[in-house]
Amino acid sequence: MHVQRSMDATHSAETNTLHLQDANSELVFGNLNNDQIDSEVLRKLLLTEATGFLGIHILSEALTADAEVHIYCLVRAQDKKQGMDRLRVQAEKFELKLDESRISILCGDVNQPNLGLSQED
Repeated sequence: MHVQRSMDATHSAETNTLHLQDANSELVFGNLNNDQIDSEVLRKLLLTEATGFLGIHILSEALTADAEVHIYCLVRAQDKKQGMDRLRVQAEKFELKLDESRISILCGDVNQPNLGLSQED
């Protein structure tokens, strides 16, 4: 039993180390100015799960990759302020910078019909 605990602790430490290394890796978006794709369409993105580990990194990387992109983040929140606050907390946790002027919060839920969005959204 003692050996098993020791192995679990080692495995846990290795997992944490890999997790931190993954957080430092760069996401590659490729060439966003492909001639076959209308670049204006790519300037407006909808991102779900932005408050999660992967989502906040995708958000930060997309904002960095294209200075003109505007990202609409679907966030479970009572209002847009609370949604932006949730993004800020995650960004600070991973020491990421976000240009909030290029982020719009959509309060909704991927588990709801129409993403939980109203007609006005």
